[in-house]
Amino acid sequence: MIKNCSKCAVRFEITDRDNNFYERLGLLQPSLCSTCRQQRRLSFRNERTLYNRKCDASGKSIISVYDSSAKFPVIDHEEWHKDNWSAESYGKDFDFTRPFFEQYAELYNKVPRMNFINQAGENSDYCNYAYRNKNCYLIFGSHYNEDCHYGNYLWKCKDCIDNLEVIQSELVYEGIYSDSCYNCKFIEYCFNCSDLSFCYDMIGCKDCAFSSNLRNKQYVIFDKQYDEKGYKEAIKHLNTGSAKELARLKEKYMETRKNAIKRNMFQKNCENCLGNDIQNSKNAYHCFNAKYIEDCAYVFTQATHVKDSMDITNIGYDESELLYECVGNSGNNTVFFCNACWHNNNTFYCEQCFDSKNLFGCVGLKNKEYCILNKQYSKEKYEELFPKIIAYMKEKG
Repeated sequence: MIKNCSKCAVRFEITDRDNNFYERLGLLQPSLCSTCRQQRRLSFRNERTLYNRKCDASGKSIISVYDSSAKFPVIDHEEWHKDNWSAESYGKDFDFTRPFFEQYAELYNKVPRMNFINQAGENSDYCNYAYRNKNCYLIFGSHYNEDCHYGNYLWKCKDCIDNLEVIQSELVYEGIYSDSCYNCKFIEYCFNCSDLSFCYDMIGCKDCAFSSNLRNKQYVIFDKQYDEKGYKEAIKHLNTGSAKELARLKEKYMETRKNAIKRNMFQKNCENCLGNDIQNSKNAYHCFNAKYIEDCAYVFTQATHVKDSMDITNIGYDESELLYECVGNSGNNTVFFCNACWHNNNTFYCEQCFDSKNLFGCVGLKNKEYCILNKQYSKEKYEELFPKIIAYMKEKG
């Protein structure tokens, strides 16, 4: 089926696969194309811009992803997790004479948000969408790292600086989309490598510089093979400590990269996938920057360990399934239209809710169940109200 996007007017296709997903989960077909849907999700995610502001609980100065003009209160994440306040106190009855989103907006602008999401970190205050980092500074969307600075989408790295999407690596500087590397600098698409400098698309290599497209090689410079003695003699003249010389070396690297053979799409261990930067995945359509996903479509930017989901962005490393229109989530099952929600089940239209299930239109709940607009219900009452609200929303468009 071909539709016109209600925002940008571009024609887009709803495939049979898409339609089967919507029908199976009781969802309406989207009115926006996949690009506009992605833009809408990202409008809820400020990942890397930090502001100085006051904590609305303690009054102390804090760093936050929300500036002082935010309509809702913002409190330090440590204060947010304390038991001296409850998001349930903002709960309200659902009014069947008013649109859901009008009621949700009122709740949305009252419930306090944590200044950023930084869970279980140690000496890693200036990080966002981060979990279990130690001695890290200005890393974002990153988890289980130690002594890492200035990076996006790092996982299980140590002593790494200025990197983008580097995982399980140590002593890497200026790395891009690389995995299991050690003591490397200025690398891109390198896997299981060590002691590389200025290299592109290398697998299983060590002691190489200004090279590309090599597999299981050692002692190579500008794609020329050396013996160990010749390599060490040649490499010692690379002076990356001089800003002027480093600029010259970067120009040489750009020339190496320009002349490298490029894949039409980067996929590794994939089956029936369409998209770029995908690894260890199956049946993925129009997906980018994803690992370990299966039966997914319209996935953008660091989605990992996800099954049977559509229209998702920045989904973390804990396993998730049946997600739709979600951003910044991790470890969820059957979660639709949610932002920054971790370890939830059967959760819809929620933000900053954690370790909960059976929530609808909620903000800031922790370890809760059977809530609508932050109001607690019995299981029986929730299961009575939930389908009525869905039917009401569909009736009103």
